[in-house]
Amino acid sequence: SLRAFGDVFAASDLVVFPAAKPGFSLVLLQCMAAARCPLVRAESAHSEIAEPLLTGLSFDSDGGLGTAIADALAGPETLAAIGRSAQLKVQEQFSLDAYAERLAGIYRRVGPR
Repeated sequence: SLRAFGDVFAASDLVVFPAAKPGFSLVLLQCMAAARCPLVRAESAHSEIAEPLLTGLSFDSDGGLGTAIADALAGPETLAAIGRSAQLKVQEQFSLDAYAERLAGIYRRVGPR
């Protein structure tokens, strides 16, 4: 449930997305909306949303994942700052209001003149 996700995020400093397969997870946006720092695989669909050192952190390979986690957890202030930036990005780009504004813009461009 969404409440369970919220509880997990509230208890987390870092949320790891190790998947190498293509695709995008809604859980990433939920993590970011909860002001938690995501750690994503570089060169994944997630890295397009969770931008390294801005709205997330990244790692390059399975072998580097452990080091990336340890490095991230060594900087709690950085994790918190990235989490806040991630939350702002979700609010600005992925909220219902942002979606409605983009949709309204499409209708203004293609609608009757």
